[in-house]
Amino acid sequence: MARNIPCLFCKQRRRKCEKLEEANTCKRCREQNRKCIIPKHDSDDEQLHNNDMHLQSLYEQVKQLEKQLASLDLTLKSQQKLISGRGQNDEPCWELEMINGQLRLKSKISTLEELLLYGKAFFRYLSPFGNTFHNTSMAFDRIYPSFLQTAIQLLTKYGIGHEVNSLQQQQQTQAYKSILTSSSVVKNGRFSGNNSLRFVQPHLVMDQLVNNYFACFNDSIPILHEPSFRKHYVSLKDPMDDPVVLAVCAAASISTCRHSIFYNMFERRYIGEHFFKLALEKLLEMFDEPEHALETVLVINILQIFMVATLRLNESRKWASIASVLCCNLQQEYVHDINDNENKEAKYLARVRSAIIHRNSVLVHCCKALIEFLLGENLNPVPKRICPFDILPDEPQKLKDLIVIMNLLFKLAFNPAFLIVMVQARNISAGDTATLTFEDIIRYEDLVLDWWHSLPEEFKICKEPYNLTKDIIQQTIDYRKILPAVYVYGVTMSIQACLIQPKPAKNLEHVHSIIRERAINMVMHAAEMTLQLSKQMEALGVYCYSPEKIIVRSIDCLVNLANIPNESLSRKAKLKLREHMHALSRVVPAEHQVSPDVSPYSLLTITPPDSAPDVFELYKNYPLPAEALMFDVVRTTVAKNINESNAAN
Repeated sequence: MARNIPCLFCKQRRRKCEKLEEANTCKRCREQNRKCIIPKHDSDDEQLHNNDMHLQSLYEQVKQLEKQLASLDLTLKSQQKLISGRGQNDEPCWELEMINGQLRLKSKISTLEELLLYGKAFFRYLSPFGNTFHNTSMAFDRIYPSFLQTAIQLLTKYGIGHEVNSLQQQQQTQAYKSILTSSSVVKNGRFSGNNSLRFVQPHLVMDQLVNNYFACFNDSIPILHEPSFRKHYVSLKDPMDDPVVLAVCAAASISTCRHSIFYNMFERRYIGEHFFKLALEKLLEMFDEPEHALETVLVINILQIFMVATLRLNESRKWASIASVLCCNLQQEYVHDINDNENKEAKYLARVRSAIIHRNSVLVHCCKALIEFLLGENLNPVPKRICPFDILPDEPQKLKDLIVIMNLLFKLAFNPAFLIVMVQARNISAGDTATLTFEDIIRYEDLVLDWWHSLPEEFKICKEPYNLTKDIIQQTIDYRKILPAVYVYGVTMSIQACLIQPKPAKNLEHVHSIIRERAINMVMHAAEMTLQLSKQMEALGVYCYSPEKIIVRSIDCLVNLANIPNESLSRKAKLKLREHMHALSRVVPAEHQVSPDVSPYSLLTITPPDSAPDVFELYKNYPLPAEALMFDVVRTTVAKNINESNAAN
């Protein structure tokens, strides 16, 4: 039987070349409107030559990646030095001169690093305190390590993030789908009937899922240009063949907000698994084709929502790495696209493309950092500076307002004075000792005040950031004023919770007392305000906002306060903990509220690693394992700390 010789296009991509009957072209070339070229000879010498060419191409790609990694490593070291390398011995000297009553710099500054060092030194030079506080570093410990960090370190011992081959992934998917379509499924530790899933037809709900995606996800993560996507979606003959549409449906299926069209979380997971499988098949076909680079990045970023929610962390990490490489290449090309287009319409399309590339690149970086954090590989990643997002004129007004708010938050979050304190606070949360100077803390607080005062009035809930009250929040009906306040109070709470326990030092007792008392009051106030802000956001119903993350962050900080050796403060913290746990129970679906009687996390805390089952196996019967895991960890840790605090008091 004659051997079927593949065409050059399929052969280069190592894809199966399917010849169409009575046609001179293959299926893949026809779909992509390419000329199908069949090589005249397929001798061993030619095969060896082709293999050599392919190996050479791979070698060049590896060399290019090595150069990019080296460049990223230099950038990383530079950022780390800017953030944490504040040694006085490394500071250069500068000459100043007085001209016409003005103090001017005479020396030349050649690098950004030197400029930042000069700015810090100049402020010290003008300060009436001189070097008093700069030379005095204060060390801080956390009373009780962050339970999220502790839980992640524990869970990494029991299989989460361990290498899973494709056969095991397929078995996990099939096992879950068989559970869903069986006569019973696990719900709160008990089994309940769910035969209705047998009659669910995913393709009939695609239109509603697309609408839900833009209502629930694209506002928070605006990686799709809605007008362009809508136009593309309407033009499709069969949406089930489009990878981006399939990814959108997979992500929208597992939404826990009020827009969901499904009755329970089991139906959502079943629909999500269906679309995820189809999207992944399309992704595997196209991810190594340069002409589909942006489409590949879009699909990966959208599917990350589903992969993280279902604890496919190892798979998520793999695809995030691929997307990161693709984004580096895309960012180099889109600048030329804008400059080369003179036609007005073509120039705008290039602008849309560049905006989407930039937004997706930012999301890729954030996804990698999140996955590494969840896997316990990098508990304190160095933040990467983000350029402002471009606001496209034909996007919905609500999205425009949200992007304006994001850009304002970027100005605060990537200021060097902010990063110094934030990075050290993360070290403390991880259980390490961190050092800050009094000057660092003052500069950070002044920065937050100045940033708040510079906000446009339409984004400012009150004149002073820390004068917020419950009455002010309840009277606010503009969600644009609530979002900046949520960010400021969330960050304030996380940082101040790390300043509660300064390590004893000679001649600094008074300073430590001031910092400690202020930190305790700020955490208590911030926890109360973030809870009220989240309730008001939910009541307004304009913006699809899930308060789970901010409530969990508040609980983490309050657990720290509950362990303070002060009976009155500890009692207040425990009361707030109960209030926050009640609020968390309201927003977490009942299907994910793990019963204390069947808590897998409680089992893991007392089981040796060599005899414990895989984490995925313990949570696989819940619709969204990640959410069930989160609730289980929080509930178990809060109960344990409240009981221990009661025993101690």
